[in-house]
Amino acid sequence: MGILEYCKNAQPKLTVTQILKEHQASITGVLHHTHSEQHYTLRRYLPQGKLAHLVEQFWIVDWALNEGQSHIQTNLPDPNCHLYFEQGTLKVIGPVSTAYRFEMQGEDRIIGVKFTLGTLALQTGIIAADLVDNTVPATQVFDFADRLESELLIAHSDADIIRILQLWLTPLACKPPIQLAKTQTLIQLIKQHADITQVAQLSQHASTPKRVIQNYFKQYIGLSPKWLIRKYRLHQALELLDLKNKDIIEVATWLGYTDQSHFIRDFKAFTGTTPKAYCRQC
Repeated sequence: MGILEYCKNAQPKLTVTQILKEHQASITGVLHHTHSEQHYTLRRYLPQGKLAHLVEQFWIVDWALNEGQSHIQTNLPDPNCHLYFEQGTLKVIGPVSTAYRFEMQGEDRIIGVKFTLGTLALQTGIIAADLVDNTVPATQVFDFADRLESELLIAHSDADIIRILQLWLTPLACKPPIQLAKTQTLIQLIKQHADITQVAQLSQHASTPKRVIQNYFKQYIGLSPKWLIRKYRLHQALELLDLKNKDIIEVATWLGYTDQSHFIRDFKAFTGTTPKAYCRQC
């Protein structure tokens, strides 16, 4: 089932200057981005108007590698759903719970839409947990997927791509219900407060019972609040280790780990490598 029936507002008319607003926030979704970016070009753009309720960002990555050359990019776990266009095919990718790798060869391009946390499960009625570590044809989610696919096939510039995506997706954007808005606020608390290392601490910060928090995450994200806390703390671990003056034990302790082996296990699941190996690669 598609989601057009949920919001049937008229498509807006947008100019190129309204559309191409680059996302200036730091890139956190890929491992060793500074080193890896020599192999590809990544551009990110912000959605306009009410589409920000549904979409966090648009992203476009392309590469042109010499014959026989390849680049394997390690991507970090991601709780967001994405609309993903590659080699003429449009897919929906659910949250990814572990580090994963993508091999780039030859010349190609990927177009992506990163949905705001929780919105896709809400709009489609899909059980959030069913999307985790899963990829489905976009036709199973969006009624207009075939037509959108056809338009993206002939789009050449970033401006054309973003205009097409903005026009097709804006009618689907709705203000989130209070429960989803609360879930998104909880996630912002996790991001902003490094001292939150347990669900009980999140509960205290938000003045919200643990069971309510767990139910919100189950309904809208499909991943537990414990998983999200660990993800953002390990993002901080990467930032600290990148400084090159932080000891691994010191970082583990600062993040609330009392057992170094537990930290190493979580770090490897998150990045695909151990803290020691990561530091050697920095």
